[in-house]
Amino acid sequence: MENENKFNFEDYQDPTGEYSNKSLKFATWYVKNKEMIKKISIIFLILLDVILLSISIFGFSRYFFYDVFIIDNNINYSINEGIDFDELRYKYEPIDLILKDNKIFNSTKDSYDLATKVFNPNERFLAEVEYRFVFSSGITENKVEKILPGEERYFIFYGYKSTNRPNNFKIEILNIKWTRINNHEIKNIEDYKDQRIMFEVSSVDFTKNDNLKNSFSRFYITNNSIFSFREVNFNALFYSNNSLVGISPIFVEDFLAQDRKKIEITSFNINNIDNIKVETVLDVFDNSEYLDY
Repeated sequence: MENENKFNFEDYQDPTGEYSNKSLKFATWYVKNKEMIKKISIIFLILLDVILLSISIFGFSRYFFYDVFIIDNNINYSINEGIDFDELRYKYEPIDLILKDNKIFNSTKDSYDLATKVFNPNERFLAEVEYRFVFSSGITENKVEKILPGEERYFIFYGYKSTNRPNNFKIEILNIKWTRINNHEIKNIEDYKDQRIMFEVSSVDFTKNDNLKNSFSRFYITNNSIFSFREVNFNALFYSNNSLVGISPIFVEDFLAQDRKKIEITSFNINNIDNIKVETVLDVFDNSEYLDY
């Protein structure tokens, strides 16, 4: 009789339709086990805190008692052995120009040519140099010249007027503007230069004038490259018995590809020239130097 009167949730039908039998069962289970759920939740949170705290203590302990020593060792290794700072400096910071071999020549009466050989040891830095020559009795005017990466040639001041020979002179560098050649634009600097600076001297002829102590030089310069230039400057170097005895400037305008130019030079106060070399003075990295045709 008692079983017949016992209330059964499964048979209950909510007249409002808001609660189902399943929700009533869950609510009944939750009320009965609420304390147990609370205890389990507290135990879980305590265990989670213990785990996180242990990980933090382990991490800080490892950093202070182990990683610090490893980092210091790696830094010391990098400084002392791992990184070649000279190599990095060579690639990303320009090295000073090398100056040597001062020369002076009496070109005409009371007129002198002064020259110093300059070497740019940098692989990727073009140097725009402002300089002058200094000596005990005076100084020359300032000049500005460019020297290519890896290039060696003379910086020359032609025709300094003086009644006295400027002895014990030296070149004084006033300012240098460095330009790094972009590796992405020009991969191989030497190949780039070699494809453009292809000037050949040929058919050299020397004539002496013993009475005037002068020499007349006749030769040809050929542009063997595929590039045409607006103007190309040259330094003509005159030799006698392998010694440099005189210098002279050469200016060639509209020097087309495969073109051949005849050059004639009168060298005063020199009558024993037996060889000539020509230095090219040309910034092949400057697009304005090229002709469009």
